[in-house]
Amino acid sequence: MREPRPRRNPAPALAAAALFALAAAALPAPAQTRVPRGQLSELKDRRRVALIVIRTHTVDARDPARAALDIYRKAFAGAPPRLHESGQRAVSRQLDKYIRKYGSMAAVGTVAESEFVVIFNVLRARRSFVPDEPYIYGKLFVIARPTVAGTPPRLVWESEDNDASVEDALGDFLKALKALRGEK
Repeated sequence: MREPRPRRNPAPALAAAALFALAAAALPAPAQTRVPRGQLSELKDRRRVALIVIRTHTVDARDPARAALDIYRKAFAGAPPRLHESGQRAVSRQLDKYIRKYGSMAAVGTVAESEFVVIFNVLRARRSFVPDEPYIYGKLFVIARPTVAGTPPRLVWESEDNDASVEDALGDFLKALKALRGEK
């Protein structure tokens, strides 16, 4: 016949779990993971715009705006990504129409010279009947440069559809910008 096992006291295990929970609560919070957001109204008096059109081979489904902000930061630091040429032509054609018609925006060559940046992430390109003019689909982001030193850049516009044509994504943004600036 075996002797009965002595019962263990649960107090040490509970005390260790409580200490672990307290230590976890005392750790510093992780770095900011959300993208700073602003309002489109920040662009009311801003004229200088830079354009970045890229095609990434991976998509961050958790927060695509974070990837756009990272692209902006790299371009601002002097290491712009490789541009998607046919996408660049399609987006710049739309922006140039707006610039010629209203004159309230001017294109600049680098992100450092700009007041806000338009980033179009090409997710899909389909051939068309016109050579070198494919149909381009993707997501549009507009990032406002900070006016005060030490503040982060802010995302002020993001296209609703993840797979919008250049005309739809940029058209929605320009329509909202025209309404904001009172242009007809």
